[in-house]
Amino acid sequence: MIFFSKIEMVIQKNVEIGVSNIIPVMSERSEYRVEDSERVKRKLERWQKIATEAAKQSMRNKIPSISPIIGFDEMLNQLLQNKHQVIVPYENATGQGIKNVVFKQKYIDVIIGPEGGFEEEEIGQLRNLGANIVTLGNRILRTETAGLIVNALILSETDDLG
Repeated sequence: MIFFSKIEMVIQKNVEIGVSNIIPVMSERSEYRVEDSERVKRKLERWQKIATEAAKQSMRNKIPSISPIIGFDEMLNQLLQNKHQVIVPYENATGQGIKNVVFKQKYIDVIIGPEGGFEEEEIGQLRNLGANIVTLGNRILRTETAGLIVNALILSETDDLG
């Protein structure tokens, strides 16, 4: 019997449905803190192996990459540079759900908050970058569930699920 940690399950399931890149981000409320660089290296190797196995299992031609862990500010800089469409599910968002978003770009970055959600200031920074802050309805979902649901909904809306 195999027991997956949350991040390992997130990687496996999102790769299976078609996510092309996963970048772990440390935000204000992130519970997972890593100080030891050797431990980080081992974790990244393990996560990449999980992504590779999940891609093979789901018969994907391209192996998604698992990027090194970055900070929230570095993520904001990357979002500014790559100019992809950005979707951020947020528990305090109202009105706009995934079905209300007009998908106008080939590449979509989905930003999933940590357990406990994003700080209001972080949401403000994402909103200022032009991110689509969306609601997932009345339910408060765990981080690992929210990511899978959002990615599946986007793939369905963009006809990428077949």
